[in-house]
Amino acid sequence: MKIELLDFYAEWCNPCKSYSKVLNEFKEKYPQVNIKSYDIDSDEGDILVKEFGIRNIPYTVIKIDGKVVFQKAGILTLSELVEAISLK
Repeated sequence: MKIELLDFYAEWCNPCKSYSKVLNEFKEKYPQVNIKSYDIDSDEGDILVKEFGIRNIPYTVIKIDGKVVFQKAGILTLSELVEAISLK
């Protein structure tokens, strides 16, 4: 199973900075999960921002085996991330 996490953010975005702590906590608690993580600066990632219709950041997209299974704007909690990836 190939899991990809796309994190759309901007350097000036304070909620994005807070969310990065949640993402780091996830990586620490679940090191066995092989996640390819992409940090995409929404100010520079024009094509993907348009593709996903992103209007608010932070914005998370989770793909499993190439298929988008989750998309949401805002800061996710650790438990919401775990649930979105279906780690139980």
